[in-house]
Amino acid sequence: LIHIGPLVAPWFSSIPTFFAMRENLTATVATQFAVLPLLMGSLGEVSLIAPLVNALVLGIVPLIMAVGALLASISAIGEFLPQSLSFLTLTLEPFRIITKMLLDILMWGARFGSDIPYASVSLPGVPSWTIALVSLAILTVTIWRTRSVHRLQTS
Repeated sequence: LIHIGPLVAPWFSSIPTFFAMRENLTATVATQFAVLPLLMGSLGEVSLIAPLVNALVLGIVPLIMAVGALLASISAIGEFLPQSLSFLTLTLEPFRIITKMLLDILMWGARFGSDIPYASVSLPGVPSWTIALVSLAILTVTIWRTRSVHRLQTS
């Protein structure tokens, strides 16, 4: 992500920064490139729509994690409260509802993307040499790009 992201970032310069759409799309596409050999070899399928769907729903993931961490922390503390203070755990209900709603949105986005016809390309029986060649190409471009950037920074 660190090395491939700067390579793909110029492709998305026209994407608005609203809700970090540009950054999310850049990160998703860079990650897709990095795991392309794995997707080809183990899954035998490459999603064409995943970067867009990920960019759309990725913005709510930090909120889900934050609310989830809050819920888990308060719930853990609630286990040690005396019975007389157990009503405090009832205050968690709005947070549970918010978390459930956010997770539903995330899952809806994933289902929506997977239901789009021709959203993925099936690659049955991809030979090992093809996977190795794609891996080598990704590694070569990443190394070349890293060295080019390093040379520009040191000169």
